[in-house]
Amino acid sequence: MKTPIQKNPIIVSLLAGSILVPALSGAAGAGSKDWWLDLEGGVEYSDNVALEQSDANSTSGDVAAVFELDTGYKLVDEKNARVEVGYNFYQSIYQDLTEFNWQSHNPSLMGWIRQDGIKIGLEYSYTNSLLDDSFFLEQHMLSPTISAFVSEDFYVTGYYRFYSKNYNESDNARDADTHQTGADVYYYFDRPNKGFVSFGAGFTSEDTQGDEYDYDGLMARASVQHPIQVFARKGHVKLSYAYQKRDYDNEISLAGPGTREDDRHTLKLVTNVEIDDGLKAGIELRRVTRESNLAESDYEENIGAMSLRYSF
Repeated sequence: MKTPIQKNPIIVSLLAGSILVPALSGAAGAGSKDWWLDLEGGVEYSDNVALEQSDANSTSGDVAAVFELDTGYKLVDEKNARVEVGYNFYQSIYQDLTEFNWQSHNPSLMGWIRQDGIKIGLEYSYTNSLLDDSFFLEQHMLSPTISAFVSEDFYVTGYYRFYSKNYNESDNARDADTHQTGADVYYYFDRPNKGFVSFGAGFTSEDTQGDEYDYDGLMARASVQHPIQVFARKGHVKLSYAYQKRDYDNEISLAGPGTREDDRHTLKLVTNVEIDDGLKAGIELRRVTRESNLAESDYEENIGAMSLRYSF
């Protein structure tokens, strides 16, 4: 289950944070159906509901119903080329802390070509996000990528991402142009069943309208995904960790002398199992630790979630 977009580069990453496993999807190529539609619903509990896109955290726990829709269509689907349009919708509804209800709309356009085993891609996405039913953030993202299998089992991908972020009037100081570069290496120890180990790193530079939010950041991430069987049903268990260090530029970030520094850690365990054709059940445990010399950005959050996902 995805978390709200932010989707903050570190989470998205995982949380997507990272580069999603793209290696085998391209191998399907022509012959697969031209469209997809995934519906997911579930429940999520956080012991400290927080808004990753800002420094806000509630210091209170709450439970939320979560719904996600993911759909798309392949305009071109050839062995060595693909162009597809997509749309993702996400909604969280909290029982008590309704001011943290999050909704996002995310249309996208993606394409890639492959020549001599090297895949070159380009993706554009637009995100419009609402917080408590009011506009909070719109974001444009443009990302060229390059990737290839360098051996039978090793897959390497590199990317550049440009984000243009526009927040609501009360957060105009956070409006930003963000540049991000990075790379990931995957080792497939069970390629047919998508068993792999991955490592990645990246760099982020964010230039905001309000100088107090300018920062440069380093990222590192690692994950392992292992195929499993539960009562003869196939599935996966995935353990991932992401780290981001942010060094802010200006002293105005703090009430006292010095500049703001953040260390952000995200540890996530995800298990999913096929219940029936097209139907999967998932369990996710996530721990977010934000260490900062800015008091309101120094907190921990533990999250547990259960979901069902149906793919048409």
